[in-house]
Amino acid sequence: MYSITTYWWKYYLASFFSILVIGIVVSSLNVSIPYFFLIQIGLVFSLWYLISPIIMILVFKMRRASQDIILIVGDLSKKFNVKLSKVYIINDNFLNAFAFGNIIFRGIAVTLPLYESLTQEELTAVLSHEIAHIKNYDPEIMLLTIFSINSIYATVIYYLPLISLFFLIIYFVILLPLVFYVHRKIERRADLTAVKVNPEITYWLESSLIKIGYLSRSIPTNMLRYVLPIQILLAKEFILNNIVDKKGVFSFRTHPSLKERLLYLSQYEKQKMYYI
Repeated sequence: MYSITTYWWKYYLASFFSILVIGIVVSSLNVSIPYFFLIQIGLVFSLWYLISPIIMILVFKMRRASQDIILIVGDLSKKFNVKLSKVYIINDNFLNAFAFGNIIFRGIAVTLPLYESLTQEELTAVLSHEIAHIKNYDPEIMLLTIFSINSIYATVIYYLPLISLFFLIIYFVILLPLVFYVHRKIERRADLTAVKVNPEITYWLESSLIKIGYLSRSIPTNMLRYVLPIQILLAKEFILNNIVDKKGVFSFRTHPSLKERLLYLSQYEKQKMYYI
């Protein structure tokens, strides 16, 4: 069994290697036009973008999901007015779900422990969040963000090589954290898009986040499905009133904190008696 961190590092390394190979090929093109190096950067990331779903499927050892998950995604896709995505299961020991792909191929992956830990309503809420990413074209936004930041870096290095070492520090201290900042923003937007399109999932999304981000630390995965609503309520109150939320623009977090997500999702609650 691998941890989620191991999987993502394997994916990042595989992506880095593929970008390196594509970069070597693209850099061999000898064209005398202004700013061609920026076009080369665009080609490298565009080609990687096209093959990235294959890398993701292979690294995470995905297999097709069961029919019940596919049916949920099909119903939600109609509600969100998006094309039906391929749905996959990852048979490993971490709680996660994510959307991936490109304009040609869209996919949603759910880990088996997450599927087994959530009620159908909670799973629907999580899948709504992932479909919201697809509706908002978030994979493309992240690609443009990475391309833009790397283009800035390449331009400075190309024209001002004497300050390359200094700007490398700037890259890791300012530019790279901006990628994570954008990532947190699109995660927040996916949450809000999901509850605006499908308001009845608000409580179930909160419940799933509490299970994934808080209760899973102390409750075995196979018991999370049976957590009582009152336990969810008490956990939520503890998180909101006792956990200190550390905020910062220059952070390497990919998601808003659990407390922050619960705060803005709570604004969309309508049935206050849900937990009782």
